[in-house]
Amino acid sequence: MFNLSSRRILISVLNWNCSEATAACVRSILSLDNAGNHQLDLVVIDNGSNAPDWARLRSNIAGLPLTLLRNEVNQGFAGGHNLSLKRAIDTSADYAWLVNSDAIVKPASLDQLVTLMDTDPECGAASPVILALEDESLIDFCGARHDWEAQASVSSTSIEATRQMEALYRRDMWLMGAALFLRVAALRKVGLLDEAYFAYFEDNDICARLSAEGWYCRMAYDAVVLHSHPRLRMSDKGAYYFYLMARNSFKFWYHHTPPPFRHMLRLKLIDRAILVANRLRNSGYYAKSDACLLGVYDGQIGRTGAWDLQRKVPWIVKALRRLLWRNHSLHFRPGDA
Repeated sequence: MFNLSSRRILISVLNWNCSEATAACVRSILSLDNAGNHQLDLVVIDNGSNAPDWARLRSNIAGLPLTLLRNEVNQGFAGGHNLSLKRAIDTSADYAWLVNSDAIVKPASLDQLVTLMDTDPECGAASPVILALEDESLIDFCGARHDWEAQASVSSTSIEATRQMEALYRRDMWLMGAALFLRVAALRKVGLLDEAYFAYFEDNDICARLSAEGWYCRMAYDAVVLHSHPRLRMSDKGAYYFYLMARNSFKFWYHHTPPPFRHMLRLKLIDRAILVANRLRNSGYYAKSDACLLGVYDGQIGRTGAWDLQRKVPWIVKALRRLLWRNHSLHFRPGDA
């Protein structure tokens, strides 16, 4: 029997070639306090990992109270977690919690997230404060907002700053997907994660869609999750990252930017993405630069889904890069690499 305050909560963990970290994440979830006596449905999804990692995952979590599913092909962050979100809707769950496989949840975090959502029926999504796994004195995420005029994401650097941000920009807040806690009733109205993004910007998008339908996105300041997310430089990020960030930025800002801020929107986004491509090229990362340029091109033609970098950059994008090179050279900074 569950008491009156208990909730049905689906917790989704997505594995992609990181079975050891996923197993550690799962064990932290199974160690949650759960003072609210919530009915938990823990789902682990392998998202097309290679055969050795898939075998290790099965071995590492064998016998644990969870459901293990597998996509034979990587469906991206959105496609992977949508398996769980569909299950949450079908089983009439109250909440769904998407937890990154490289995260460790603090024991009290679930109860604190539920308390926030239960006391604010207009809250459609919440996030714990996310601290660096390697150093808990460092904040990895504690809230952000969309600056529609600048087409930029403004991240808070402290809890106090976030409180002020929420007061001033309540409808513009967004939450990082690393530990995103979602109200299933809100998902029924706005839909699941947009799989066209594949990865990156899908968390921006779901929060913007929630806000557009009257829901709020809030931080749960007492809840804490640790996330292994070092601040990577250009040299540490894969080419696919620059492709997806460039391509998906067009999809997100085109779709969500309010009419008063859309003047020359396409040109501003193209210039910004090609600036990144030129910085990469200037630093000697030619493959990453080309990936970014492919993202620019695919963003204009509406290509979605997984990345395919085994293509030549169209001549028109190369011409734009050369045209803007002289202007962009003024923006290069030591240490960009």
